[in-house]
Order: sequence, then structure tokens, then C-alpha cells
Amino acid sequence: MLERPGLDRLRDDAHSGEFNLVLIHSPDRLARKAVYQGLVLEELEKAGVKVEFLNYPVDDSPEGKMLLGMQGLFAEYERTKIAERSRRGKLHKARQGVLMGGYVPCGYRYIRKDEGNDGKATLEIDGAQAAVVRDMYRWLVEEKLSCRRIAGRLNGLDIPTIRRGSHWTGGTVNRILKQEVYVGVFYYHRAEAVEPSFRRKSGSVYKHQATGRKLRPREEWVAITVPAIIDRETWEAARRQLQENFVYSPRHNIHYRYLLRGLVKCAWCGTTCSGTSHQGRRYYEHNRGNFPGATDIKCEMRSVRADPLEEVV
Repeated sequence: MLERPGLDRLRDDAHSGEFNLVLIHSPDRLARKAVYQGLVLEELEKAGVKVEFLNYPVDDSPEGKMLLGMQGLFAEYERTKIAERSRRGKLHKARQGVLMGGYVPCGYRYIRKDEGNDGKATLEIDGAQAAVVRDMYRWLVEEKLSCRRIAGRLNGLDIPTIRRGSHWTGGTVNRILKQEVYVGVFYYHRAEAVEPSFRRKSGSVYKHQATGRKLRPREEWVAITVPAIIDRETWEAARRQLQENFVYSPRHNIHYRYLLRGLVKCAWCGTTCSGTSHQGRRYYEHNRGNFPGATDIKCEMRSVRADPLEEVV
């Protein structure tokens, strides 16, 4: 990767004539890709800067340059092999039930392999945090609170956040309530690193790094058994309630209010209808989005005026 702050500063100073000699430990410390290595060396040479490798002395002869290029290829190959061996090793251990570090969900604490009874890294229930998680599920399922109201209640009770942040947010609560780890299943190899579709800072040094996340196909996930905090029935009920909260959330009614939004169903195909507007008039029509009952079935039912229907109700 060329987008490194130290390397950028070196290249800028070389063009400014700050020095005429650069000492580098070895070729793979300059770059792990042969093409990047050649690009930087050519750039420094044009700027009148000599490069010397301390552990791999190279002269300016054709043979020396060929050796340097081969060393760059070997470094790139070794880097790829190390990454592949590491990936396969972690995947093998995960399939044996070993937790491979990473993210620790709220309600748990990470137990290292030298601390575990059977010599395996795993998760252990954190009593105080687990009680908060159970309260969140109970407020959602029994009291049917939204994620924002749950976050507000947590903040009102002065309950510390997962990462000791300033306050709870609806997004954090939503992510917790969707995680299957709380019924005793932790998934490894669930996502892969990809380049994000957009970046917050266009001039970031990480602009070519794979800092985004993309879910792998579910059959590639590796399930690791961990202690459960809630039962499967409660988790399924929470999933259904989250879907209902999404459907009936007032924030989705931006321009018009629909009294029966998400409640009207077509008598012919059974599809849930959603509110829409045309030339200032409100209607209920077939929905093709995330509402329960949305299907791809074509139906001849026309849109229904919202005002008379709501008046009847």
C-alpha cells in the first residue's frame, strides 16, 4: 500500500531536496508489493535520492536491479502465504469450537485460552451486563418499546454503555437486540473486509483499504457454542416486535399521516398495503418493500383513497 503517512512524507521531502540518501532495513520494509516497490524506487531515483538497503546490499548493475525485483516478488509471495496460512489456521480452530478473539458482545467477557478450563478461548457471561441485556429484551417484547425509548430509559437509569461511551443510542440497542449470540450461537467468518461504497473523508490515507464489511453466504458462517443469556422463544418474539416497530414507526410518515399504515391488506392477494400520495391525495396501495406480507404477486386491485377508508374505521 502506498497510502502511508511516513512514506508520503518521505516522498514529499525527496522532491523538496531535503536529503540525497535513504537507508532502508530491507526491500520488504519499503513495500510488500513488487510494483509499489519499483514505483517508489524510480520516483526517488528521478529526484536524485540514492536508496541503500542495509540487510540486502544492491548495486546499480542490471544484475543488482534484477535481484532487487526478485526480492520484491518474494516478499509479496511470503506476505500472501502468511495471510492465507493465518486465515486457514483460524478457520480450523473456529470449527473446533475455539473463539478467535475479535468483537465481544454486550453481556459477555472474553476468556483467553490460558484462562479457560479446557484450554480454549471462549465467552463467559458478565452478570451485570447480562442483566441489562435481559431488561432490553423484556422492554421490547413485553412493553413493546422502540429502540429509541429503550435507549432513553437506559440513559435515564445512568446505565453505562458497552464501550463506556457517553450515552446509549437507538442504533446500538437495535444491533444488540438482533444478535443471535444471546441464544448461545456466536458466528465466526460471518463477514469479509471490502472497500466501502463511500468514505467519510475523501483524503484519508485509508482510501484504498478494505475498511468496509460485507456478509458472506450463511453456509460459510462457523457457529461456535457460547453460554445463552435468553431463550430462543424470547429472541424470536423480539425479532417480530422489531419488525412491527419498523412498520409502524412514525418517522416513516414524513409528509403525510396514514392512520392504517401497515394494517390494510388486499382481499385478493393478501399483500399488506402502504400509504402513498398523488397530487396531494392520500392512498393505500400494494407495498413491495419490507412490510409483512409483501409479495411479488401481481394483483389487479387499484389504490384505495385513504380519507374515506380512515373515516369508516
